[in-house]
Amino acid sequence: MALAISPIDSTELQEESLVSFVTTESASAKQEMSTDTIASGISFMLIANILQRGIGFLRNIAFCHFLSEHELGLWALASGFFILAAPLSVLGLPGSLGRFTEFYRTRNQLVSYLGWMIVGSAAGLLAFSLALVLFPWWSATLIFDNEESFATVAMLTATLILVVGFNFLTELLSGLRQNRIVSGMQMVNSISFTMMSVSWLLLFSDWRGVLLSFAIASLLGCIPGLIGLRTTCAVAFAHQEPMDTRGMWKRVLPFAASVWLMNLLGNLFDVVDRYMLLHLANTEVLSSTAIVGQYHSGRILPVLITSLAAMLNGMILPHLSADWEAGERETVKARIRSTMKLMTLFFWALSIGGMVVSPFVFQTLLKGRYADGLSIMPLGLVHCTYAALAAFLCNYFWCEEKGGLVTKLMGVGLILNIALNYFMVPLWCVYGAMFATFLAGVAILGMTVAIMAKHDCWVGPQAIILSVLPASLAISTSLSMVVFTATVLVISRTDLLLTTDEKEGLSVHLRPILRRLGLALDGRCFWR
Repeated sequence: MALAISPIDSTELQEESLVSFVTTESASAKQEMSTDTIASGISFMLIANILQRGIGFLRNIAFCHFLSEHELGLWALASGFFILAAPLSVLGLPGSLGRFTEFYRTRNQLVSYLGWMIVGSAAGLLAFSLALVLFPWWSATLIFDNEESFATVAMLTATLILVVGFNFLTELLSGLRQNRIVSGMQMVNSISFTMMSVSWLLLFSDWRGVLLSFAIASLLGCIPGLIGLRTTCAVAFAHQEPMDTRGMWKRVLPFAASVWLMNLLGNLFDVVDRYMLLHLANTEVLSSTAIVGQYHSGRILPVLITSLAAMLNGMILPHLSADWEAGERETVKARIRSTMKLMTLFFWALSIGGMVVSPFVFQTLLKGRYADGLSIMPLGLVHCTYAALAAFLCNYFWCEEKGGLVTKLMGVGLILNIALNYFMVPLWCVYGAMFATFLAGVAILGMTVAIMAKHDCWVGPQAIILSVLPASLAISTSLSMVVFTATVLVISRTDLLLTTDEKEGLSVHLRPILRRLGLALDGRCFWR
């Protein structure tokens, strides 16, 4: 469907920043149902996620402490399976919720749309689950490279079903812009998983108890979402009108297929290094699963960036989509440029903080058991920062409904990742796997920026320069701290990297966030 582009003056474009992205609601978004703005959503989400990610970090440290390297490797392979299988089994249909929930809600057709998404997702999940339990030996060999019991495979299948249900509900509420409810779901899931899994490990050092805890936590996490749907979101399901089902499928299926293929390629990209280690690494000293456990330990801190970036993207896409539907396409481009710069600074700062605490974590808490994991962590942090930026930039292609471009990007990146891992893992084992994944991630980010420029969305030299600087962390933590400090000074004194409007706007909207954290900012502008 063609959309008119609203004319925007160039001066107005220069004044656009993350601030307007955070505060502006498009006309199409103003409906009867109460929705969260990005400002309120991000402030609440940041507060919730500081606690949630802290809990997750402590939980992963506990796993490394209580589980052997072999059992930690088994849990890492199981969690990698969920990352890959959850979107694969439902044919990518829930991935369309962020893009089309607002579209069908404003047309009073949300019930029909969701009904078809549930039916399609359930059919795919049923077929996938039957394949797992009917061929348990094949499933265990594929996932763990050994023969696990039928009970383990059955438990894995039941957990997958609950994880899919939790993810579907999260995608739906994100599409409805109920970010507080989504944060509540994530919080319940994280706290319950931590309490049950750590309690289990205190009594029994068996990774299957962690798997069972994950299943129950996914079920408990759905409760706040279901309550929110029944109360806050009830108005979205009232006054339904007939829908052109064939027209809906013609629009949704290509998008969902792109999401399905993109998730397959992206999640393969995320787990291929573990499986390449499982099959190609030198196992003379450690077992293959123990090597995977070492690799998993080095990703404990980097994965915090990945999970936070995924949540931010889930929040941002519905708002970008609403602006795109309103014809404000140039505004979307300006906001993407500003947000990329701020995301780079934010994740870079988190990465430096991670490296500062890493010696205490690995040498004191884990008693030096995971030296290989510590050695790859700086490169892992930089890789996850670049992966977060690439994923955010791809929101532009989702708004254009050109998911095929994202699929091609991930396909090229995956092929490159496999090729590099095939060459580097036998030579350098854990470090080779991380370095191969890092190089492939850099290639994806570079290709994404180049293709966006061809689609009339150039991120600008400021964003490019900022995106290069976090790579200093792979050389030295001290060097990266010096570079980061110099960058902050340049930003505070000049307009070379951030414009005045971006800095003043960021200051204005940092105040309410910091107040919720119990802090305060004095003066009119944070940057002065």
